[in-house]
Amino acid sequence: MKLPKAALWGGGAAFALFFLWLGWTLGGKLGAPEPFETDVVMLKSRNIFERASAAHSLGESGDKRALQPLIEALDDPVDAVRLNAAAALGKLGSPAAIDPLKRCLDSESSDLRQRAAMALAELGEDVVVSTSSRSR
Repeated sequence: MKLPKAALWGGGAAFALFFLWLGWTLGGKLGAPEPFETDVVMLKSRNIFERASAAHSLGESGDKRALQPLIEALDDPVDAVRLNAAAALGKLGSPAAIDPLKRCLDSESSDLRQRAAMALAELGEDVVVSTSSRSR
C-alpha cells in the first residue's frame, strides 16, 4: 500500500487527513471523508494556501457547520486566510457571524476591513469603512 505524502509530514492536519484517507482506502467503518470534514481539517494546515482554499471552499459549501471554524479562521496570522474566511462568513448568511465580522472592522489590514464590510452587507448590516491605513 502506498501512503499519501501528507501522511509522511507528521502531526496536525496531515495526520488527521491520513486517518481519513486510511479509513476510506481500507473501506473501513470511517468511509470516505466528506469535503466539509476535509476543509475543516485543512483550515488547521501549516500550508497557507491550503488554509485559504479551505476557507473559500467552506463558504461555497453553504454548510452552516462551517460557521465556527470560519470565525476562528478570522484570527489566522495570514491575511489571505482571514480575507477568505470573512467572505465565506458573508456567504453562509448566519447572523452569528455579525459580531466576529464587526471586530474585523478594527483590523490593521484595510483589505480585511473592506472584506468584512462586504460580508456584513451580505448579512444585511449597514457599515461604513475607512480604506486608509490605521495608525498604531
